[in-house]
Amino acid sequence: MIQEGKLNLDNSKSKLLTVPELLTGNPLLYPTGNEYLSLPETNRHGGIGSINLLRLDHSGLLDFRGNRDETLLSPSVTVHDENLLTSASFNWHYKLGWLPSFEANLSNELHISGVIAAPPGFKGFIYHLRIINRGGNKVTVEAGWQGFWKTFNYTVFTSRALEVKRSITYHRWTGSLVLEAQAVLPLAALAFSTEATADWQFNPDSGHFKTNATLELEPGEQNTFTLYGSVNLEADGAATTNVDLRRHGADTLLDKTHNWLEQRFIRLEEPEL
Repeated sequence: MIQEGKLNLDNSKSKLLTVPELLTGNPLLYPTGNEYLSLPETNRHGGIGSINLLRLDHSGLLDFRGNRDETLLSPSVTVHDENLLTSASFNWHYKLGWLPSFEANLSNELHISGVIAAPPGFKGFIYHLRIINRGGNKVTVEAGWQGFWKTFNYTVFTSRALEVKRSITYHRWTGSLVLEAQAVLPLAALAFSTEATADWQFNPDSGHFKTNATLELEPGEQNTFTLYGSVNLEADGAATTNVDLRRHGADTLLDKTHNWLEQRFIRLEEPEL
C-alpha cells in the first residue's frame, strides 16, 4: 500500500521549520512525575494512561501504555459488584502546583479522596486513596486497581510501538506484580504493590491485571489504600525498588514530597498569575 505525505511550506521563507502534529480534542489530563519517571496522562476518572521513564543510553522515553478504551492503570471502588468510580464526578486540584488530587462523592454514604505523588529521589510513585463512610450504617467496600498493558513505546519527537516480549509475573520475593519489556535483554520494568494484603490476578496473554482488598467501614470510619509503583531497567530492580517504597510508607513519602515542593514553591500576589 502506497502512502503519501504532504508538507506545506512557504519556500519564500528564509528558515525551514519543523511542523508539529496537530492535537485533536481537548482531554482533561493531570500530569505529574519526578526525575526518574512521569505519569503524563491521568484522566478525569483517575485512570493513568501511560507511565514512562527516560533511558539516556537510548536517547528517548520508554513507556508502558494501555489503549484508548482501557488505561494502563485505574482505581476501583466496588460495592455490590458496581464500580462507583465510573459514574462519580471528580473534583480535581493540584497540591503545591504538582500533585494531582481529587475528591468525589461515591454515594450518599461514601466519600473518596486521592493523591498521586512521585517523591523526588525515588524511582517510583504512590497512588493514595482515602475512603470515608459518612452514613449511619456499616459499608463493605472492595477497593483496588485494575490495569491493561497493551503496548511498549519509544518516543523522541514521535512515538512508535516496539516489538518486544511483554512479560507479566508475580514476584513472590518482593510481593510485587512486575511488567517487563524484553528485547533479547530487558529494556525496562514496572512493578506494582499495595500496603494491604491483596492478591493479584493477571493474564499475561491479554495484558490484564487487577487487585483489590475488602474494607469494612463503620459509620464515621475512614480507611486508606495505597498503590506503590516503581520502575527500573529490569524486573528484579523494579521489584526491589518497590520494597524500598513500601518500607518508607505512604505517609513518609507524601511528607518528603510536600516538603521538597514547599521549599521551592513560589507564591505570587497577582491573582491572574
